[in-house]
Amino acid sequence: MFRSSYNDEREIALRHEHIEQVWSAIAQAFPRYFDRFLEHSLQLSTPLAGAIETLSSKYKVKRPKVNAAPALQIRFQDALKKFDKDAEAYRGFFNEEVLQEYEELDAKEFKRDLRDKKNCPIIHNCVTSKREKMRDWQIKFGVRDPRELRDVFKELVLAAEEYAEIGRPNNYDAVQTWSDLALDRFDEDETLSAEGIIGTGIKSAVLYHLHPDIFPFCGRSGRYALYFMSSSDKHFGMPSLTNEFIMVNDLKQEDHVRSMEHNYWYPYKVYTLYQVRLHRLLDNACASQGFSLLPQYRFVYNQALLDHVIEVPPESELLEAMHAPEEDLW
Repeated sequence: MFRSSYNDEREIALRHEHIEQVWSAIAQAFPRYFDRFLEHSLQLSTPLAGAIETLSSKYKVKRPKVNAAPALQIRFQDALKKFDKDAEAYRGFFNEEVLQEYEELDAKEFKRDLRDKKNCPIIHNCVTSKREKMRDWQIKFGVRDPRELRDVFKELVLAAEEYAEIGRPNNYDAVQTWSDLALDRFDEDETLSAEGIIGTGIKSAVLYHLHPDIFPFCGRSGRYALYFMSSSDKHFGMPSLTNEFIMVNDLKQEDHVRSMEHNYWYPYKVYTLYQVRLHRLLDNACASQGFSLLPQYRFVYNQALLDHVIEVPPESELLEAMHAPEEDLW
């Protein structure tokens, strides 16, 4: 997308016909990416099995049957272990009881504790980042009214709990459209955001660590992974002739070169729909290998696959060439 024409292109990204075109490309690419993920998991768990897989592919010989379930179990166990460690921090800080206690204290104490890694790792990473491009965000965060930040996160946690109890679909397998998800509030309610400070990336990080079965993390790795999986050279009718999972900033040019980042304004409800559909593919693919996914960690499994997509060549090399930012602000 182009930043200058975002609103027009966002409307296209919401259309059913467009979504089906994008999803078709992702679904067609999925087997290739899953096979690569599976092969890498085998290499990590049993180097010999990984070597056999690689040689079989290279010399076009019949591959011996390899039991991949143990490799997938190890790979996902590592992902779950890391998730649970981070989730412990978020859940200890972002809960109604703790936030209510902060209501009775000076809001400056909330803002101070919000910066602490043991409370909110993503805010801590942004505050302590040494990257030059983070200076503007850090300045804005530094002068932001702590009462506003406290109110935003309180409303976000309350909205998440309400959605988890009565708002979410009873059966994710039955979800076909983004309207089925009823996530409009998390895109449109201004009380759940702080302009220039708290966007989709940070919000979804909190939601994801509180409810990994309901809310996917909409960070840079997820958006870039879908960019590659949906065929990065396709624009699916976007007037800017760019892929919707990236944002080309044509309003601010550096040395006459347009900067490109992940689409930090991507509609969360549409992103979640793609994640729900992706999980169905991943669940079926893992089942075919004799490994079952736990529904309570639905989007943690997705995140492990999406992280893998951008962490190995050729995608990792392309991202490095793009000088993609590391932070997940929006």
